[in-house]
Amino acid sequence: MTIIQKLKLKIKKESSFMAKFNKKYSIGLDIGVSSVGYAVVTEDYRVPAFKFKVLGNTEKEKIKKNLIGSTTFVPAESAQGTRVFRVNRRRIDRRNHRIAYLRDIFQKEIEKVDKNFYRRLDESFRVLGDKSEDIQIKQPFFGNEELETAYHKKYPTIYHLRKHLADADKNSPVADIREIYMALSHILKYRGHFLTLGKIDPNNINMQNSWIDFVESCQEVFDLEISDESKTIAGIFKSSDNRQDKVKGILSYFPKELENKDKSIFKQLLQLLFGLKTKFKDCFELEEEPDLNFSKENYDENLENLLGTLEEDFSDVFAKLKILRDTILLSDMLTYTGATHARFSATMIERYEEHRKDLQRFKSFVKQNLSEQDYLDIFGRKTQSGFDVDKETKGYVGYISNKMILTNSQKQRTIQQNFYDYISGKITGIEGAEYFLNKISDGTFLRKLRTSDNEAIPNQIHAYELEKIIERQGRDYPFLLENKDRLLSILTFKIPYYVGPLAKGDNSRFAWIKRATSQDVLDDNDEDTRNGKIRPWNYQKLINMDETRDAFITNLIGDDTILLNEKVLPKRSLIYEEVMLQNELTRVKYKDKNGKTHFFDSEHRQNIINGLFKINSKRVNAERLIKYLSDNHNDLNAIEIVSGVEKGKSFNSTLKTYNDFKTIFSEEFLDSEIYQKELEEIIKVITVFDDKKSIKNYLTKYFGHLEFLDEEKINQLSKLRYTGWGRYSAKLLLDIRDEDTGFNLLQFLRNDEENRNLTNLISDSTLSFDPKIKAIQSKSTVEDDVFDEIKKLAGSPSIKRGILNSIKIVDELVQIIGYPPQNIVIEMARENMTTEEGQKKSKTRKTKLESALKNIENSILENGKVPHSDEELQSEKLYLYYLQNGKDMYSLDKKGSPAPLYRDQLDQYEVDHIIPYSFLPIDSIDNKVLTHRKNNQRKLDNIPDKETVANMKPFWEKLYNAKLISQTKYQRLTTSERTPDGVLTESMKAGFIERQLVETRQIIKHVARILDNRFSDTKIITLKSQLVTNFRKTFHIAKIRELNDYHHAHDAYLAVVVGQTLLKAYPKLAPELIYGLHAHFNRHEENKATIRKHLYSNIMRFFNNPDSKVSKDIWDCGRDLPVIKDVIYNSQINFVKRTMIKKGAFYNQNPVGKFNKQIAAKNRYPLKTKATYLDTSIYGGYGPMNSALSILIIAERFNEKRGKIETVREFHDIFIIDYEKFNSNPLQFLNDVSEGGFLKKNDLNSVLAFYRIPKYSLMQRTDGTRILFESKSNLHKVTQFKLTKTQNELFFHMKRLLTKSNLMDLKSESAIKESQNFIQTHKKEFDNIADRLSNYSQKMLGETKSLQTLINGYNERPIKQIDNNEETIRYYYDNFIKMFSFVKSGAPKDIINFFNDKYTVPRMRPKPDKKMLDATIVHQSITGLYETRIDLSKLGED
Repeated sequence: MTIIQKLKLKIKKESSFMAKFNKKYSIGLDIGVSSVGYAVVTEDYRVPAFKFKVLGNTEKEKIKKNLIGSTTFVPAESAQGTRVFRVNRRRIDRRNHRIAYLRDIFQKEIEKVDKNFYRRLDESFRVLGDKSEDIQIKQPFFGNEELETAYHKKYPTIYHLRKHLADADKNSPVADIREIYMALSHILKYRGHFLTLGKIDPNNINMQNSWIDFVESCQEVFDLEISDESKTIAGIFKSSDNRQDKVKGILSYFPKELENKDKSIFKQLLQLLFGLKTKFKDCFELEEEPDLNFSKENYDENLENLLGTLEEDFSDVFAKLKILRDTILLSDMLTYTGATHARFSATMIERYEEHRKDLQRFKSFVKQNLSEQDYLDIFGRKTQSGFDVDKETKGYVGYISNKMILTNSQKQRTIQQNFYDYISGKITGIEGAEYFLNKISDGTFLRKLRTSDNEAIPNQIHAYELEKIIERQGRDYPFLLENKDRLLSILTFKIPYYVGPLAKGDNSRFAWIKRATSQDVLDDNDEDTRNGKIRPWNYQKLINMDETRDAFITNLIGDDTILLNEKVLPKRSLIYEEVMLQNELTRVKYKDKNGKTHFFDSEHRQNIINGLFKINSKRVNAERLIKYLSDNHNDLNAIEIVSGVEKGKSFNSTLKTYNDFKTIFSEEFLDSEIYQKELEEIIKVITVFDDKKSIKNYLTKYFGHLEFLDEEKINQLSKLRYTGWGRYSAKLLLDIRDEDTGFNLLQFLRNDEENRNLTNLISDSTLSFDPKIKAIQSKSTVEDDVFDEIKKLAGSPSIKRGILNSIKIVDELVQIIGYPPQNIVIEMARENMTTEEGQKKSKTRKTKLESALKNIENSILENGKVPHSDEELQSEKLYLYYLQNGKDMYSLDKKGSPAPLYRDQLDQYEVDHIIPYSFLPIDSIDNKVLTHRKNNQRKLDNIPDKETVANMKPFWEKLYNAKLISQTKYQRLTTSERTPDGVLTESMKAGFIERQLVETRQIIKHVARILDNRFSDTKIITLKSQLVTNFRKTFHIAKIRELNDYHHAHDAYLAVVVGQTLLKAYPKLAPELIYGLHAHFNRHEENKATIRKHLYSNIMRFFNNPDSKVSKDIWDCGRDLPVIKDVIYNSQINFVKRTMIKKGAFYNQNPVGKFNKQIAAKNRYPLKTKATYLDTSIYGGYGPMNSALSILIIAERFNEKRGKIETVREFHDIFIIDYEKFNSNPLQFLNDVSEGGFLKKNDLNSVLAFYRIPKYSLMQRTDGTRILFESKSNLHKVTQFKLTKTQNELFFHMKRLLTKSNLMDLKSESAIKESQNFIQTHKKEFDNIADRLSNYSQKMLGETKSLQTLINGYNERPIKQIDNNEETIRYYYDNFIKMFSFVKSGAPKDIINFFNDKYTVPRMRPKPDKKMLDATIVHQSITGLYETRIDLSKLGED
């Protein structure tokens, strides 16, 4: 047993020495995707400190620590990256299997002619001297120079050979068996796609169906208006017009899209279809144009990235577009008009001939019209080793060989596009160039034979040629006819998607296959079948298809986001579609002709569904809804939809399935719901299976007995295609019933007169849904499977890792203290702003403004640009000025136009909260406008009145349509339209405040539920982060994420301060904040609204209000705030970076060449063939290698100088690729004496002992400084620099000035003056901070050139005078944030533009040295409270 294992056994016994602690306490948690902050807090806001015994082999025995800390970890990543590699690996493996099957069939015939044929092919890529001794020849096909030369002359391309073999007549000489093998091998290797079902006639390609599928998908996703005429225009694709004219011709049938110009999504899809430049950036408001081009290898990856940024699901549109494009390409690739059995090959031969003739013609043209140097740049100079050419030119040689050196901007275009651009630039304007330029415009000039366009060829085309070759050549080689079915099965076999990976037993965590085990299999004549080896010709015998389909369905369908163990309904479920539609309709408000606003009652909602949505499956927009109401419900007098449906947009929900099914079944049958369960199962089958045959077979087998189904109806159903899954299960929507009414959730949505949506109904304390759901949830959460429960939560892997670590932290804290807490307070960051992916998706202010202002007439852009940087646009007034297009939001000028604002007079205007801050306490642009001071004073503490709304609404609509203001902001501006007297009602005020207080995210409710089940007597409080933010702002406590990692712990601590104090001050808040409690009053009763409003609007004010009625025993600012600030600024805080054994990629996926200087041959991982590894000095290899962990070894090495064996101690990395082997038997791995073994690689005689050092292990050097050990060549910082109270407050005031965030009262100048005075009074602190940081860095990280450069950068800063100018404040704020990064924990980084535009502080590059061998490794528990210290210098003493 190792030292660590022995020490770990003692941990539980070591808690008895701690001083007895018997106070009531709470635990605060700040949960993020890469961190968890925690704090144990007593009722007097203090953080207890315990003495902990230090385990290990050092002299340190005890250490006192506070129960507060920050734990960080590497965020979890989604499976997307590994999935891509796994899919590609399987694709290549299956291709190799197909060739292996072909070889088995041909082997006997091949060996009669040439026993070394396969071996020569396998070694064809090797250099001559590296081939097997008996086949060291250059000719791989025939092993004979004369035969090889004749072959290439007769068949310049493989397509010449394929056509010859398919079209050979009776009198043709017998073909060489090796030629037949090569032709069939090429067909099997590049066998085409399987997207097109059924038979395909190579002589008649029909584009009409693909076109209709595409436009109907566009109609469904973004309301494309299509006419019967627009469905019949596929002939345009075959016209001789150039690509741009084809786009114009198609758009002429879509007038609305023509009006939208470049904003038309449909137009941009057509641009993509024809390979033209797209502007999706403008359509989807992206920061940059996505690199989408069907011809590029990274198309699928880039498309996936784009789809991930879009709010709506466009995946089906792009999939249908790809099919249409493939159909068009296929039509273009089967243009050969002569008689042949190999039309595809014949077309490729025509293309080859066209290329050859065009090349000759172009060479002649260049010789006649351009210089000799131009000719050499384009075509190169022929030498013995090939063509000598400058790779930086974009000439023919670089194009045809794919060897071009491209700049970053040039990489955005294909190699063909770069070649075309280069040639066009050379020949444009020269007489006779039109022929070449026209072909360049059409993309047909000097086309290659092997391009991504070939992916458009369906498998059926290749199968047709394969069959014809077998039939013709089978006359001379009968074994071909005997194996015809087997050969065709090898080509056409595609593992059904519902079968999945073919792994045996538990060999793959991704597999669900169910194998057949009948006696027939064991008695089969085929050896592979008897041995259970799945092959294209026996898979139906070896796989139990029915059980596998069922397993696939179970495996595919996700879990309900609320009832975690229940499977969700299909997105196209009849039930789910109605629930989503009813849910949307509950939010819709209309305005009548008297100006009053109303919700629809349940009867009108149902009439709208029956009379509008059940009529057709097209999306319904606000205009259509109003027209329906005016035609059918005059009693409502509805003239406008004012909320619930975005202006210009449609309802998200449709009843597509109902409308599809009513063409198969009667409406009475569907409405009766007698066979609801069976219909839902049918929809599930249609969603699961994506091919007609599987759907038909499954429905026939399992549903054919139903009286309402016959063969015709099954055929109609099998033609339907549904995709996607909902978020809720049938059990949630149908099986849980309210005790008083007996209604389930669907029935409540249909009949509720209070317009509660699904979330309202579930959480409403007057109904019994919430407790029943929680009871079901609790049953599924057991102590032993809590971590499995977390895995099931809806959310990304990154947030689940944060939750998992927080549960472990709470468990450890409770174990330390000995009894559970009174409260656990949870605050959780919004994932999309903390993950790297979320930050990528968020766009900069500058980009948003430039994109949106282009949509508005007379915009204030200057030459199409905003003349300010993103840093400058952080100024709230400046940003609002541009969002409002330089106009006042509340007033008109004398001409009746919005009153102008002037950029140089921003200080004269005020920022106003649309909904007063006292009711909506959030610091959001969606609740702020810039206006003249007089307007702000007149508005007072209310919303824009009806007169203001009437005057300004046209302007607001323009801003909304241009996407300068959000729907939320537009709704807030027009709130008075939806209130009885144009002012906020008490209920509305209460509602606004309540929403900022009560955490509604489902993920947090699940975390609360898990903790509630683990600690039944503990109150689980969920707190919105805004409350902690407000507390910080009230008391000037800055949060500087870039400074250190302690802010996670501070947030956890403040969450407890705010949470437990609120509950003491306002016990009535308990139902809103504590998980599992229910309010005792009906929140929908109007007479309670005043009480609620008063309660909510005062919840945070008492903290800083000396006249507050809250008891001093509960909160005394003079007594309690100093304690809180002492914890924030002076307390010792634990910091833990969780160690890990790294998994993932073995090495960089792009191999390096043999001449690579960065990675020596001995440090490369060799490329692998079927049986052997290749010499890295000849063929290059992979590198650099990624390590899983490091080790310290005690080993023996022979010292040649001294002539004796010596004991050495060294750090080494264990690579990920070797980790499994190392972990199974470490000493055996370390003492491997083989050529590539550990001893040989490191020139060692033997390894006596070793010690594992996981990544990010905490090391304490002999001088007391600490560092994180990443690998034997890389160290990370663990430093945590702190500011004093005054210095922290200085940054608070700087930030407040820059953002103009004045908390409660935006109308007062006092906050601005306060901040300006504070900065001027304490400006000497900047020098103090710089000096402290320099001394701290020197002490903790050493005297380095980087530190000296940092100090010089500060001392030589151009602006030394600190005034209240905003630019000066921003200059100091931004550059000190950069300075803090120098000592922030983690990997060192360069600091660019440090106090000067071109001044760079290079990163430190700390590496382990010999002194590290005497360091102490500090093993920390997840909280950092338990420690085991191992003195590395003592290892190996025995």
